Amino acid sequence: TRLALYIGGVDFEDERITPQEFGEKKAAGAFPFGSLPVISVDGKMVAQSVAMLRYAGKLSGLYPEDPFQALLVDEICDACEEVVVMCV
Repeated sequence: TRLALYIGGVDFEDERITPQEFGEKKAAGAFPFGSLPVISVDGKMVAQSVAMLRYAGKLSGLYPEDPFQALLVDEICDACEEVVVMCV
């Protein structure tokens, strides 16, 4: 997501936290689904890395407007996510 925003020239704040900060914020209920990564959009916290990647792609102009081309991009994104899940 960071890379898509950067490549697309979209300004964003890259905030990284320590494991201790994560534990504290998680305990306070700061993260949807209790996990990272998250993105804040207009003060609303959103999770799920592939959803965030698609959002960044749309903001940056990297995500196709054509529905079939978007479907092909989604296919690759979802296949990559499945590979990551299998490897964990």
